[in-house]
Amino acid sequence: MEKWVRPLLPPKNYLQQIKGIMTTLGDILIYIGGILWGIELIPQIHKTIKTKNVTGISLFFYIICYIAYLSSSLGLIINKNWNVVFSYIPSFILLMWMIILILMYGKRETD
Repeated sequence: MEKWVRPLLPPKNYLQQIKGIMTTLGDILIYIGGILWGIELIPQIHKTIKTKNVTGISLFFYIICYIAYLSSSLGLIINKNWNVVFSYIPSFILLMWMIILILMYGKRETD
């Protein structure tokens, strides 16, 4: 008669540990993405301030980006996913700054 051999299983809390690691990794990636989205706007803002020239820069594009960030953030707020919302704050500020610069310097070009 053969003995019943119990298969080798991971400890009971193994899946909880993996879930915790993945959640932490996900949070880190979310913050990195939010920071990079903000950083990507800095060279354009710097160049616009330096040259005071917005020729070829689309106001429509920046407004659509701002609306997209806003709608995503509202969805995340509803779902109580605060870490993503907080990572969008630099992008909100820089997008609004760029929109203001386009409106300021674009008006000068038409005068």
